[in-house]
Amino acid sequence: MYSIASDVWYLEQARGVWRHIRISGSVCGRDQVRFRDMDMEGGCYWTTRPGEEQINAVSSGLFAELSVRLALIDIDIRSDNRQQDGGGDVKSPQPTHPHAGGLLSRFKNAAFGGSNSGSRSSGHQQRPVTTTDCLEAARRSLGWILRCRYRNDDAVVLDGFLTQKDVCNDWTFTYTTGVAIGICALMYQALPDEDEYIMLACHMANKAMRRQGWIDQQTGVVAAEGEFGKGKHDPFENNDSIGFKSVLVRQLCTLYNVIRTVRAGAKHPLAKETADLIQTCIKVNFESQVHRNTNGIGQYGPWWPGPFESPTSHSQMAMLDVMAAIELVTRK
Repeated sequence: MYSIASDVWYLEQARGVWRHIRISGSVCGRDQVRFRDMDMEGGCYWTTRPGEEQINAVSSGLFAELSVRLALIDIDIRSDNRQQDGGGDVKSPQPTHPHAGGLLSRFKNAAFGGSNSGSRSSGHQQRPVTTTDCLEAARRSLGWILRCRYRNDDAVVLDGFLTQKDVCNDWTFTYTTGVAIGICALMYQALPDEDEYIMLACHMANKAMRRQGWIDQQTGVVAAEGEFGKGKHDPFENNDSIGFKSVLVRQLCTLYNVIRTVRAGAKHPLAKETADLIQTCIKVNFESQVHRNTNGIGQYGPWWPGPFESPTSHSQMAMLDVMAAIELVTRK
């Protein structure tokens, strides 16, 4: 919302979420937690509730994405200030939302500790959050994903750990890999000299768009039937897993947009090839929806390859991602 309206109230809400995750100790610090002889540094707990044991790829990934997006906004603000003032101090955007003034003072100083800043304690030193802080947080959480949950052979991100029960969930949901693709793309946008981010994002994306079990091999449509469980399913179950594949589509578009914005295709042939494949993938999925998965009155079902059975709230929300995606990849 901040990116659309430049209303700093929304930006401060995002910063407030980031600060809450930090001060609640929901991100593991260095050597704070070990699971099967792996350091959980950067891993993010599933909830902020006391006693939470699950450290999860999607919670860690979303925190990393929030961190790098906040860093990118700070970078843009500095760039705008330089253009307006010919250099000089960074000026924070002024609130236009009626509640923003109080939030600005409330969140002016956010907690960010040292190497063990994830510790669940109240002894956090207060100081302003910097772009470097946000990028370092993103690096650490992405680092946890790549160290602990990334399966290199097929470029897929696995689910998470139940640390107290010694349980390792190796589920291969589309959205965990999707979020990791988006983080890598955004890290490259923030740090364009670090080519490994864009190369890894493109590698994961190419694998994801061809992965058996996710992609219908006859049509190229994202089916991901395994996310619903085995057997035939009633659409009225309205399972939230219907929306998992739309997260993959959304994050493929994050990568597509970064490649186009920073002109990565001119530097890396793989990036151009990946952007072209993403464009084709989005078009194929959109066409499948409008021809095989709708009743023709603006309602869409959960099964993207078809046939249409019934709309649900989750299937409608998932279709919004596909609609946004087709607008992006067909934009002149």
